[in-house]
Amino acid sequence: MTGTWCVQYTLPERRIDAVVARTPEHAQVRALVVAHGDPLGYVGFALPPGEVTADEIERNAAVQLGEDVLRHAASSDAAQQILPFASVIVCTRNRPDDIARCLDRLDALDYPDFEIVVVDNAPTDDRTRAVVAQHPRARYVIEPRPGLSWARNRGLAQMHGELAVYTDDDVAVDPNWLRELARAFVADESVGCVTGIVCTADIPTALEQYFDDRAQNWSSEFTPRTRSLAAHDLGPLFPYTPGKIGTGANFSFRRKVLDDIGGFDVALGAGTPTGGGEDLDAFVRVLLRGHAISYTPRAIVWHHHRATAAELRRQMFAWGVGLGAFVCAHLSRRDTRRLVLRRVGVGFAQLVRTVRSETTREKSEAAATPRGLLLLELLGMVLSPYYYVRSRARAARLRSVT
Repeated sequence: MTGTWCVQYTLPERRIDAVVARTPEHAQVRALVVAHGDPLGYVGFALPPGEVTADEIERNAAVQLGEDVLRHAASSDAAQQILPFASVIVCTRNRPDDIARCLDRLDALDYPDFEIVVVDNAPTDDRTRAVVAQHPRARYVIEPRPGLSWARNRGLAQMHGELAVYTDDDVAVDPNWLRELARAFVADESVGCVTGIVCTADIPTALEQYFDDRAQNWSSEFTPRTRSLAAHDLGPLFPYTPGKIGTGANFSFRRKVLDDIGGFDVALGAGTPTGGGEDLDAFVRVLLRGHAISYTPRAIVWHHHRATAAELRRQMFAWGVGLGAFVCAHLSRRDTRRLVLRRVGVGFAQLVRTVRSETTREKSEAAATPRGLLLLELLGMVLSPYYYVRSRARAARLRSVT
């Protein structure tokens, strides 16, 4: 048994919630400790033979997290705010079981006024439509052009809210997720985009553990932060450090800001030859328009990672292509080309450091983790100009389709 069972432990209610059921493969517990909405950190310990109790989690939390647990547990929650009407947009394709689980969690959101827009991206059957019909709050929309950016832009065009809030169909949201995203917008008018934490829903094998380790930027950061071009301490690569800002499984925008930047680049994203990069591109364009981006760990979602070696290999290659295509997109634009070229030297040095670090990691990984994942990611970066050119041509052809 090598797996890790992931749960959320909420204070002061002392509530234990798990996104997936405990199985015989689980040998460890990883509890995300949350007090009055604030994630304090992860607590890990050996899975006991019986039930996992609140006392056991708190004993380990006292050792691993210190006095913060008691301090937050004794504090009061933030005051209530008037929150804007929000549109939750979920894009999906031929995954009725995933969207059904996702909608069950969205229906349970603690938020005064919101809608759910499900965008079915180039479906081959009516299964998703049938699932959405069982959820009165959800609205079903078809986007015939394949590609995540096409689907996200269709959701933007069809939504009615002030906030455009995106998540994925393989994500389980916390009941307070939407409230916490909206509160970050209300707190600061300069904020055009808000991202949140993306926790791992389950780590049953070394494959999911590898993915979880690589996702540290968005799964293990518990300090709120706001970034903008006005900041001067964010490093020489900024704003081209979007992976440290958030990810597309948990991000939201003021609608007027997303309209202002022209929505998502349809040459980028899953379902296109580039395979990704559309969220990174949107982050940078929001910053370059003078808006701030806020990260709040209080907006919690749980994500199911890649479960097989083949899926993980495809994901690593797609990450490389998507990152490279994102850079290609900004090199191809007259207003951003010079910004990217100024950062080429620093970016290359950072890539070398990352390669060394990941090479060391791969050498120390368990035998169950596929080898060559870093090489696949680098190969994706090298080939990204080819895929980006293909994707641009494909997008041009699809623009005539309605």
